[in-house]
Amino acid sequence: MGWVSAQGADSIREKYADELSPDVIQKRIFAVIAVLGAALIGGGVILLVAYNWENLGRGARVFLSFLPLLISQLIALYVLLKKYDSAAWREASAMSVMASIAASIALIGQTYNISGNLPGFLLTWLLLSLPTVLVLRATMSSFLLIGQFLFWVGEVKGLGPFAYEAWILLFLCLVVMAWLQLKDGRDKAFLNLLAGIAITVCLFSSLESNGDDGFLLLAIPWLVVVHFTGFRFSNLASGKVLLWIARIILLILLFTLSFDDFWKSFSSSSIRTVEFMEQPGDVAIVGLFYIISIVLLVKMWRTYVAIRFVYIAPLITISCWYLSLYGRTELAAGIVSLYALA
Repeated sequence: MGWVSAQGADSIREKYADELSPDVIQKRIFAVIAVLGAALIGGGVILLVAYNWENLGRGARVFLSFLPLLISQLIALYVLLKKYDSAAWREASAMSVMASIAASIALIGQTYNISGNLPGFLLTWLLLSLPTVLVLRATMSSFLLIGQFLFWVGEVKGLGPFAYEAWILLFLCLVVMAWLQLKDGRDKAFLNLLAGIAITVCLFSSLESNGDDGFLLLAIPWLVVVHFTGFRFSNLASGKVLLWIARIILLILLFTLSFDDFWKSFSSSSIRTVEFMEQPGDVAIVGLFYIISIVLLVKMWRTYVAIRFVYIAPLITISCWYLSLYGRTELAAGIVSLYALA
């Protein structure tokens, strides 16, 4: 067609030839099978030991508690020395080490009747798993890493006194994920999506007030930031994912805000609103995101008309929230409905 020069076409073929070659695809399939195989074998060994657990003495229990961890660490050492170029070996060994860590913590606690709780278990497991994923460059195991973090955040029932620890843990998880992407230059849509989910959960869990005010006022400008990130990197797979996720969630929220009953809940709960306004940390987080959204609105004003409608959403939301506090709930619902239709 003449759209690309011969030299440009050769460069494109050279860039994507390796990624689309049958050998690369086979290696990826083999890596997935290796991870599943390691998980199934490890689970089978744990079930076998668990079936005969009551018939064993304390010494045998301790030995069996640490044996899977020792074996998995020896395999990981072998991978580091001999098989580090193989993604399948790295992923499988990392998964086996992480599973062995969890099993050892649980079995030792049960053997010596050490009291504990699920958040403490998840936190210990997470901290011990971080170096494994980082050293072995295990991309698939990073999914489990983020899963550990999200479960821990969920179990602490609103971060409260754990807010600083949560942000530190989130930072460490993101460092690991950034390292994985640095060592493998290809765009990883799901890895970036998981990082975005982790940031979102930590951000919303950091709100100290229990009402819907903070969630609503933070969600809309946060979606604008997500949309801008997706728009900025729309040439990548992860950019497209973020772009469409922001649009879909924004439409769902606007549909919810178009009902008069939703805004009546704000006007009838002034105590909850005062509680939110008295939390300096919450107000600072929400205010920061509104400043960012206004800057993005000015920056993107000269782009497509549809983009302007997306970036003006925070101003519409906070205006309607203010109207609802003074009893103008029907007007707030009407404004959102017209905005959503536009």
